[in-house]
Formats: sequence, C-alpha cells, structure tokens
Amino acid sequence: MARFTTERQALQVANAALPAPQDAQALQQQLQTMLAGNAERRALLQTLGSGQDLDGRRHSDLPALVARSLPESAWLSELRHSPGRIELVGGTLDTAVLRPWLTRLAAHPPLAGQELSALRVEKLGAQGGDGPALLDRDSPAAHASLPVWAFRVVSAPASAASAASGATP
Repeated sequence: MARFTTERQALQVANAALPAPQDAQALQQQLQTMLAGNAERRALLQTLGSGQDLDGRRHSDLPALVARSLPESAWLSELRHSPGRIELVGGTLDTAVLRPWLTRLAAHPPLAGQELSALRVEKLGAQGGDGPALLDRDSPAAHASLPVWAFRVVSAPASAASAASGATP
C-alpha cells in the first residue's frame, strides 16, 4: 500500500507538470503553417541546388546585363543597386544611344518593376574640368577632341514613376 501511495504521488506530480491541453484546431493550424513553410524552403533549396530558374535573381545578373548591353560609345563609372533603386553614372560620345539602351535594359528581369526614366545628360566638353572624373585616362575619348557627355540614370518603382509622369502636364 505504501508503494502504491508513493507511485500515485509521483504520478500526480508528473501530471501537474504537463502543459495545459490546447485546442485541436489551433494545433492543426500551426501544423499546416509549419508544413507550408517547410515546403517553401524545400522548393528553394532544390532551386538553389540545381542552379535552375535563377535567371534575373542572382546579384551578378544586373552588372552582367549592363556590361553586355552597354553601347560602344558609352561607359559607366558607377553602378549602384539596392532593392527598388538603381543608379547608373557614366559618359558617352553619342547621346542618341542612351534612350534605346535604357529601353532594352528595362525589359530584363533584374530590373522588373523599375522605370529607368530619370536621365540627366550634361556636356563636359573635349577635356573639360569634369572630364577626368568620368574618363579613364588611357581611353581614346580622354585624348580625343570629341565632345563628351556625362549621364546619370536613376530608377524609380514603375508605379511611382508612372504616377509622377501622369501628374506632370
């Protein structure tokens, strides 16, 4: 009888230490959420492991795209990219190549949701005071007597840029 009483007390202590019972529906919902999260992570791991379907989502895609598409008469001195914003700073010998180039760039996945419409162009002159900052000293343009144009392109989210262009008469 003493042994029975000791075991009963141990059972009562263990029972009291158990967490309170939870609602079955709440537990089922937590389980579904965790299973969905696991499925997303599993799909991401498979995608990363296979190297497929990453076009336009790697950090190196934007610089590679810009390098491949840059017109011969233009060059970049800066490329800044952060989520939702891109800034390109460079120079060109022919300003007519900039708009078509920006149109081609905007059509690619790394720039999805961006509008490359804020373009500023300034004439620097043949070898003006600002020229060396944009020109590589060994480039032919640095030694030529051709006019040099500096440009800066800043992107905006497509919806904000569209709204701004619609508001301007």
